[in-house]
Amino acid sequence: MMTIVAGVTLIILFVTNRGLQASFDRLFQDRYESESVLVEQRQAERLKGVRQACDLMVSSPRFQQLMRFYNREKANNDQDRMNFFSERIYLTGENDLAYVFESEEITSSESMAQFFFVIDAQGDLVLNANMRLDIDQARAVGKVVGENVKRKLVAGSADEIPDVGYWVESEDGAQPVLLELVTTLVIDVIEQEVLGMFVVGFVAPESNRHELGESKHASSASGIWVENRHFSPALDEADLHRIHEAIETYLQTHDNEFSGSFLESSGPVPGKVFFTRLDTVGMEPVFRISYFSLAEVIRSQQSSRNRIVLTGAVGLFMALIVGLALSHGLSEPVRSLVAATRKIEAGDFDFRVDIRNRDEMGMLGSSFNRMTEGLALKERYRSLLDKVTDRDVAAQLIQGKVELGGESVDVAILFCDIRGFTAITGGMEPDEVIRMLNEHFTPLTRVVAEHKGVVDKFVGDLIMAVFGAPKQYGEDSLNAVKCAEAMIRERTKLNNLSKYNIEMGIGVASGPVVAGNMGSENRLNYTVLGERVNLASRLCSQAARMEIIVDETTQSRIGKNVETEALPPVTLKGYRDKVPVYRIMMRQE
Repeated sequence: MMTIVAGVTLIILFVTNRGLQASFDRLFQDRYESESVLVEQRQAERLKGVRQACDLMVSSPRFQQLMRFYNREKANNDQDRMNFFSERIYLTGENDLAYVFESEEITSSESMAQFFFVIDAQGDLVLNANMRLDIDQARAVGKVVGENVKRKLVAGSADEIPDVGYWVESEDGAQPVLLELVTTLVIDVIEQEVLGMFVVGFVAPESNRHELGESKHASSASGIWVENRHFSPALDEADLHRIHEAIETYLQTHDNEFSGSFLESSGPVPGKVFFTRLDTVGMEPVFRISYFSLAEVIRSQQSSRNRIVLTGAVGLFMALIVGLALSHGLSEPVRSLVAATRKIEAGDFDFRVDIRNRDEMGMLGSSFNRMTEGLALKERYRSLLDKVTDRDVAAQLIQGKVELGGESVDVAILFCDIRGFTAITGGMEPDEVIRMLNEHFTPLTRVVAEHKGVVDKFVGDLIMAVFGAPKQYGEDSLNAVKCAEAMIRERTKLNNLSKYNIEMGIGVASGPVVAGNMGSENRLNYTVLGERVNLASRLCSQAARMEIIVDETTQSRIGKNVETEALPPVTLKGYRDKVPVYRIMMRQE
């Protein structure tokens, strides 16, 4: 028994140390996340004036015209004209942004803008003798930025290009300097095409330093890790070198991770290192790194260890006597509760604990059984709710995020209707009609969910889906059109397997609607209402067999992602003027 008590004491020591470690880990994680948010907020505030100035300049008619001329002459391979317009471009940049390089009020930082350069529509550096950067340096940093921009532009994802980057300037014999790049896409205000990119460079601000007591080692330090270098003025050279090697080793063995943490224990005092990969315009990976010393954790663990050992020695005899008296009475109910917990964890909500006594353990068992009944009932409610409404809507209803009432949201509405339904079902029994519709709706509902849509309702042979409510994804119109294409393909494959040969027509419209729970306090239905819903229904009626018709708003939002064909404007019920419509040209998969 003495061995058991000693073992319990050791377990308490172990659990306490682990608990302290876990608490400090959570503390460090919270501090890291808070500092990351603070750094991002400070960066946004610090660069706000520069971004506004750059946005104003690149949207000016003069600068846009110069970029158009330069891109045109580059396409014509006229070097003289390219030089002429590149000179005008850089002169315009110097004149319009002169105060960015001179005013601390605009940059809101200790260091003002150092240089700028321009990248053309193909992601190549626009060279000129007037640029505020050495030609060789400009080529080096322009290559880093331009290659990434070119790759994004070729992939048609200009919107995904970040507006911040980092670059390490290192000269022979000089201390490397971390430069912060602010990028601004030059978008043609008329054609909405990318004309190029304007890049302004700063010396990155130093990280904050927090010291603990009189220790010579920083209790926490933050910095940037880029191009196999760690920039953090809060750490000395020995600390930087040691943490730098630990970071390199970790990233080499965890090359697919973009954030995480690890223990760095090779120094005089162990530390916890957190990192997050930043989305930057450069090709080299850039990480925000934070180091937290574990000196306080070690002191707390040692203090707790001493207190526990002392308390354990004093109470060893009393614990032994009480343990002998209670062990038998407690072991069996505890084992029963543990077994019941595992059953519940495995999803068996019908399991119940046997109540043998009316003491505290019996009361605990009764409470456990009542809790299990509540969990079982909640699970049944959730399963039923998932079957009668969309999963996203059900989740928000359970969490109490959707209340009676509506809100104005911008969505895409899809209507899909079976063509010739009356003729198809004319000779069928009712139960066969139901089987046919279930076979038809099941794969189409899955397709809607795969494209981030919500099935609003089934009306006879018609299915109505919403994209952008209750949750928006940023490309809801494109998701709706891709969903419509997938529904056509899914129905075509099903026609080859099923005895029912069904053809559909689909209409898609985008725009503002009122979305929310409609009905009463006792019975409600999450749906959308508005003119766009009516338009989608009318377009569905206009669509031919296995054809997708969209409105002008949807066509403009999907852009070049999907090929469309303009149809003659049509007269729709409820609309005074003819409505422009477009046919989706189905792509081959």
